[in-house]
Amino acid sequence: LANEIVQLLFGSRWTTAGTVLRVLALVIPLRGLSLLLSTFFWGLNRPKDVAVSTTLGAVVFLSALYPSIRSFGLSGAAWAGLIAYAFALVSRVKVLNDIIPGIIAKLFEISLSILAAAGTGVLIAWLSLRFLTSPLPRVIVCGLLSTIIPTVLLLLFKPDLRRSLIEWLS
Repeated sequence: LANEIVQLLFGSRWTTAGTVLRVLALVIPLRGLSLLLSTFFWGLNRPKDVAVSTTLGAVVFLSALYPSIRSFGLSGAAWAGLIAYAFALVSRVKVLNDIIPGIIAKLFEISLSILAAAGTGVLIAWLSLRFLTSPLPRVIVCGLLSTIIPTVLLLLFKPDLRRSLIEWLS
């Protein structure tokens, strides 16, 4: 929906920015997870781990930036960001595994169900795009489908998540 979102917010002159937005949509979860792990390290009074990971991520970003821009243009800068945040996340998870042995397997198990639910929601939303032509209905319907379906699937197949939600709402 990147092209539709850009067209609705900025007009048809900016539709080429949709390709960059697609890549940035992949960067957002990686950045969020990296920030969560950084907060965890700060809480454990391990600022060195955050500093090392952030510095290495910056080096990876700067190393990937020029070749990515030369190869892919503006979206290459977003690809460099994706590479840097993926590297930063992997390095933080590796340090986390040194602190809590075996955490990688547990995180992988948790992430797999979330990715499967998200993939199902995105697939169903993508299939519904065939029936909609106007940008606003496409954004509304597909945005809702890609948000609601993963949530429902996780609540159906994860009883502990359902239980936690019920406790939180009570």
